Amino acid sequence: MSASVQNRLSPINEWQLQVLGGFRLSAGNKVAAIPLSGQRLVAILALRGPSPRLEVAGLLWPDVPEGRALGCLRTTVWRLRRLELNVATRPHPELALPSGVAVDADDPAGVVASWRNGSRPSSELLPGWYDDWVLMERERIRQVLLHGGERAAEDSLARGEPDTALILAMAAVAVDPLRESAHRLVVRAHLAEGNVGAARRHIAELRQLMIDELGSPPSAALCNLAGGL
Repeated sequence: MSASVQNRLSPINEWQLQVLGGFRLSAGNKVAAIPLSGQRLVAILALRGPSPRLEVAGLLWPDVPEGRALGCLRTTVWRLRRLELNVATRPHPELALPSGVAVDADDPAGVVASWRNGSRPSSELLPGWYDDWVLMERERIRQVLLHGGERAAEDSLARGEPDTALILAMAAVAVDPLRESAHRLVVRAHLAEGNVGAARRHIAELRQLMIDELGSPPSAALCNLAGGL
């Protein structure tokens, strides 16, 4: 059996596309072995939605003349079709993923829910990819996850669940170690559990981290949460 046949995805309704923590496209128990250009095309359509061919070609091959870039795009689309993944939408001049592809980045609430359960998989979008469009999408998703995690931690504190709030706040800190609002939630969760010493240790560690990384300590309001240091 040829490699191209072995790599094909089964034509089933629910395909899973992972872009957080790395690229992985699977159908059932099969994982597609997609060339890098195909991965980038799939990721663009997953994150940006239906897109004009010329726009996609420019993102994938920004330093290549337009005609050649469009030719490269046609080849990439053809290779994906051989894997049973048709991104060409006719008669429209746009490219789009099939409706059956579920993308993990489309469910930030699900990612935050996994934090609540103690799961800490990587939430970084496509690590190791440094295309300009990836960097922009990475920051957008990072902010969505951080705000979602902080809201969930606030809600847990309001419900009298400081242990869950602490897990969520620490997950947010892991996404952005210099985000003071996330650290403030960590301290509040420690205090809600009656762990003043843990709160003070966290503030002391954050103070040193911010001085080392940013040249200034955290705000006085945060430092005074546990009665000062």
